[in-house]
Amino acid sequence: MIQIKKIIIAYETTQDLVKDSGLSINAKWSLFKLRKKLYPHYEFHVTESRNLFLSYKTEVDGNTVTFESVDLANEYQKKQDEIDNFEIDEDIEKIKLKLSDIPGITIPQMEQLEEFVEFSPE
Repeated sequence: MIQIKKIIIAYETTQDLVKDSGLSINAKWSLFKLRKKLYPHYEFHVTESRNLFLSYKTEVDGNTVTFESVDLANEYQKKQDEIDNFEIDEDIEKIKLKLSDIPGITIPQMEQLEEFVEFSPE
């Protein structure tokens, strides 16, 4: 079982990594395959989060969201936490990547991908 928020973080990390022109073709292909595996779960999370947000009467001003009451804001946050902590009962097979194929990867990015990528030094 994998928490959907880990999938979201991994998907967003792959988005950042594929922008790196220093990636080998093997790394690009592997990340592409991983993104395809993660995307349905990413889309589910985005849709559920959007639907939840739209179900609450809010006022949006730039990056500020105002709820009708503190109780509604707390209720919303509780429900959003449930969506974020939803567990996927699917075994997502790890991809294999050589670190030399992704020279710009950072340690935090490796940590964000470790459940989905098997890194090797060569």
